[in-house]
Amino acid sequence: MNSRTLSFVILLLFAPWPLSAQTVCKDLHRPENIQEPLSKLAGEVHCTATETELQVCRWTYSLRDDRSRSLFETLRKRFSECPELLQAYHDVGVNHPDTYDAWEFIIADLKVVIALKDKSALDATFVTLRLKR
Repeated sequence: MNSRTLSFVILLLFAPWPLSAQTVCKDLHRPENIQEPLSKLAGEVHCTATETELQVCRWTYSLRDDRSRSLFETLRKRFSECPELLQAYHDVGVNHPDTYDAWEFIIADLKVVIALKDKSALDATFVTLRLKR
């Protein structure tokens, strides 16, 4: 792990600002405004509402970039600390050559799904956050 990646990991794990579970959890209840706090969490993120989901947000990294795993783990940790957490489920993944990891959280009346997906064909790794009722 190079020094830039290590600095990013330390920032994600120990920064006192918008990374707290309380802040992240509170922002879930205003899905139309979630892009701004998530951008503060880990840089530029693209979020959109769909017919079936309140928000879908995605970060894009180069393939297997250490920062993608760090972000995924930070999101997992923050959502697992939400006061209104009812259930957390670790998806066992799929039989596929690319890396896949996902967690599903039921927080109050919301379902939050975070996923880490390598896409070798695109030479990219994606971290996604899906928010549903």
